[in-house]
Amino acid sequence: MASLTKRRYPDGRLSKHWVITGYDAHSKRVRITTKTSDKVTALRILREFEIRVAEELAGLRPLRPSQSAVPVLSAFGEEYRYYMTNRPPQSQKATTTITLEMVALKQFIRLVGDLPLSQVTPEIVTCWQLECLTEVSDVSVNIEHRSLRVIFNVAKGLGYVMENPFTRVPVVKPA
Repeated sequence: MASLTKRRYPDGRLSKHWVITGYDAHSKRVRITTKTSDKVTALRILREFEIRVAEELAGLRPLRPSQSAVPVLSAFGEEYRYYMTNRPPQSQKATTTITLEMVALKQFIRLVGDLPLSQVTPEIVTCWQLECLTEVSDVSVNIEHRSLRVIFNVAKGLGYVMENPFTRVPVVKPA
């Protein structure tokens, strides 16, 4: 459920434009300006926003426009960093955690290439694990595996992939 309000400035004045505040289909809080001071027009825009979110949640409208809109790993890495750093304070991750996840993603890209997210399969993940084991310890591979699984869970939540390829590949057993 979204609401329609006017923004209040620190000095107490109200803005002239109406603002929609609510949650999108990805449970991400959004604030959208209607760019109008007319309340009737703003209410119409609010209704359209609520209908669009309801259609996305009901599966009547795709969450992402098309398969061609799926980003490559490096582009999604930047989107992921932005997404994680702009969350409400109580659900934000530590900066060092995000940095470690980004390092894991860069290592993954270095070994498998800058693929579109939808082309990463469990087979590619298994090959990546085997390649990593020649360079680093099994504990390091498992830490990177967990980080990449988290990143792909966010990609799944945003509608970029249907299934997380890292959940189907087990972590490496310590020798």
